[in-house]
Amino acid sequence: MSEQSHNKHSAEHADEFDFTLHGHHSQEPRKRDSGLKRLESHAPPRPPVKSTLVMTLAVTTCLLAVTGIGLFAEYPLLLPSLAASTGLILGAPDTPLGQPRNVILGHTVSAVIGLALGLMFGAHPVAAAVAAGLAFGAMLLFRAAHTPGVATALVACLTGPEEPATFMVMLLFASLVLIAMGWLWHKALHTHYPVYWW
Repeated sequence: MSEQSHNKHSAEHADEFDFTLHGHHSQEPRKRDSGLKRLESHAPPRPPVKSTLVMTLAVTTCLLAVTGIGLFAEYPLLLPSLAASTGLILGAPDTPLGQPRNVILGHTVSAVIGLALGLMFGAHPVAAAVAAGLAFGAMLLFRAAHTPGVATALVACLTGPEEPATFMVMLLFASLVLIAMGWLWHKALHTHYPVYWW
């Protein structure tokens, strides 16, 4: 098969699974109208049932994999922020927020900030709020914005892991697992991920 034919084949498959969070942004905006029509939603159309089922399965399997690794290692590996990362990796594969660099640096930088403020001020809501804000700013400075990282900073500050080094290693490992599984799923679905690795 020629490269041109392969690209055409991949594009056809990609169109079938064009269900991403922003996949329909190129649609023409609906014209404003009076009356009840103004209450109509301008959200993108509902994705096909097949795409919805496939993505539900993809997200579930990724999170089950992380959960299984955590159970095997006897460490609570599944964090709320990692679940949010999974949604970005699979549902918004061509946005900066879901790229490997952003996922890894976003969680790592945020966790460091959360742990630091937790050690200095304890598991206090005010410290956690400051940690979350600082984490977001730090991610921007590192050119690695990843919104779930804000939640990671909160968790790190409020829970105060007894072994911070272990927490960091397991968080990094879980991030890598999600990226790898996301890559495999997109490969199977003939959708492009990642846009860039680093």
